[in-house]
Amino acid sequence: MTMTEEISDCATVVKKVREYASASSQNLFWKDVVACRLEKEQNEWHVIYEASPSLTAPYYRYEAIVDAKTGNIKSVTRLDQK
Repeated sequence: MTMTEEISDCATVVKKVREYASASSQNLFWKDVVACRLEKEQNEWHVIYEASPSLTAPYYRYEAIVDAKTGNIKSVTRLDQK
């Protein structure tokens, strides 16, 4: 997902992350946002959320990193993977 708008609040970044997550997975069951913070040094938003990849799968935690200046999703990582 490419955006070119600056993101200045958690509500906007969470909406963009949720749209990205839904678009990248056919069956995504979004549960909740656990944390949302702006890392000012890197100018990145970090959104930690819980979602399930299918109806019968457990919920996992994911971290999305979003460029605050452009709105581009830099990465999404499942946190509980080893």
